[in-house]
Amino acid sequence: MLDELVEDGEVRHFRDHDGDDTADADESESGLLADHAHLLGALTTARQVLGDEAYLDAAREVADYALDNLADEESSAFVDGPREGPGLLDRPLRPLDHNAEMADALTDLAVLTGEDRYREAAEGAVAAFADAADRFGVQVAAYATAAARLCRDPLVIEVADEVGSDLHRAALRVADHEKVVIPEVENENIDAEGAVVVVEGERSEPVTTPEELSERVAELTE
Repeated sequence: MLDELVEDGEVRHFRDHDGDDTADADESESGLLADHAHLLGALTTARQVLGDEAYLDAAREVADYALDNLADEESSAFVDGPREGPGLLDRPLRPLDHNAEMADALTDLAVLTGEDRYREAAEGAVAAFADAADRFGVQVAAYATAAARLCRDPLVIEVADEVGSDLHRAALRVADHEKVVIPEVENENIDAEGAVVVVEGERSEPVTTPEELSERVAELTE
């Protein structure tokens, strides 16, 4: 499915034409910010839940395309799509909601990859709207979440245990919507069936059970 949806990092927008999902597919729009933001968030979530590195590779491609083609150097925000084409594409918009969504996904990607450039891009997208209170509507919730995650590093749970284990599922259930779970971590300081909690760069002692994980998160975030 990803092979059909993404080509060299560019996300294609498929539409349902009278029930036919493939009609006019070759003429579909592509490179839209909304689609890149939606898919990037889905891919980073898939990596955390399913563990497959292929999702992380795809996330990098989608993010890199957006950084190369949709990021506005002057404002640091992302524009809504290609800068040329039908309609008003030569007059790009900088939608707050999709910028916030993209920043949120880039923050996850930065944690999952350890690459600061994704976090820097997220910071730029958020900063671009810092003095735009008059444009805020219901989108302010998503924007505030993205900004908060950049003001303070997200809670990170590194799990060496296999995907789907009790410990991995417990990490995903931690009641912190800003957290990032990194599954199947290879680290000599973590037992093969253990996990560590990382808060503001400080790493906890390893835990090996869901109960210990819950207690450790509570201790470090209270």
